Amino acid sequence: MVVTKLRRAQRYAPFLNQFNGMVVSLQIACSLLGMEYDEDMQDDDVFAVTKALRQRISGPVLICYGKNGFCYCADERLMLSHYTSKSHNSGLYSHYRDCVAAGFIHCLAKGIYEEKLLSFVSACREVS
Repeated sequence: MVVTKLRRAQRYAPFLNQFNGMVVSLQIACSLLGMEYDEDMQDDDVFAVTKALRQRISGPVLICYGKNGFCYCADERLMLSHYTSKSHNSGLYSHYRDCVAAGFIHCLAKGIYEEKLLSFVSACREVS
């Protein structure tokens, strides 16, 4: 599941336990959890938000944040990935989001987890 609009996030909050995977931005994850969002969150804060969201849904979570980061959590595994970024046209954000979500779903369907999943979604992000 991909939640794309901050103003719509609260519609999904009561139903988080019904999702079996999620790709969201850090800001939307904070909104879903009723947590304070800060643009300058440190890695420990991102880990905490990702773990909290993972505890509310029944599958893996991928949080996209900043200009170059992903945080992935499945079961007790928690990984953070920073990638080098080409200049990114914010006008193509929907393509970026769709490519990352498609890569995430592809990896889950194929049983690809952890490092390979993060590499794959990072590559999908660059394709956008």
